[in-house]
Amino acid sequence: MGRRDSIATGPFSVRVERTARLRRRAVLGAPVLLLAALLSPATTHGDMAGVSEYEVKAAFIFNFAKFTTWPGEEGRKDPFRICIVGGDPFGPVIDATVRGKQVRGRDLTVERHILSDDLVGCEIVFVGEHEPDQHRKLLNRLSGQPVLTIGDSKQFAADGGTVGFFRQKRRIRFTFNVDAVERSKLRVSSKLLQLSAVTRGSR
Repeated sequence: MGRRDSIATGPFSVRVERTARLRRRAVLGAPVLLLAALLSPATTHGDMAGVSEYEVKAAFIFNFAKFTTWPGEEGRKDPFRICIVGGDPFGPVIDATVRGKQVRGRDLTVERHILSDDLVGCEIVFVGEHEPDQHRKLLNRLSGQPVLTIGDSKQFAADGGTVGFFRQKRRIRFTFNVDAVERSKLRVSSKLLQLSAVTRGSR
């Protein structure tokens, strides 16, 4: 049972419910300045008005797409592809998060792939749970390509991925590998990087 369930009714509980609704709006597609709310101690699995860990991560991914620029993107109208490779921890959550949304005039789409698939044309690649040597092989294949690669651990970024999610006490955080950003010729908003841990190296 979540924290909200244990609070008595009355004016205070009304304020709590209102705050929870505002937090949920921040999670599900807010501007980058509100991403700070996602990094608060309340942003944990099952502890944010019913918003799950992977709803939070899906919202992060949407905002990564909004605040990163890909080379040669100007004027394109083809779908912006978010590709999930291997195990899919999101289920329908990430599809719901991006449904009906655009980045720079391009419709967002979500695809599922296996490790051996050709991922050319994917703007974002989220790598599900794998043995470290498997995700390293994938990162070698994508090195230097204009792809923002995301994994579910800080080690993923240390191994040369662009972004790695991690937990810091009760918070969901992320780290950017700025060397991987440079190799991919991506441009990441300074506002986004200010909310991120930063690492370098590998590949």
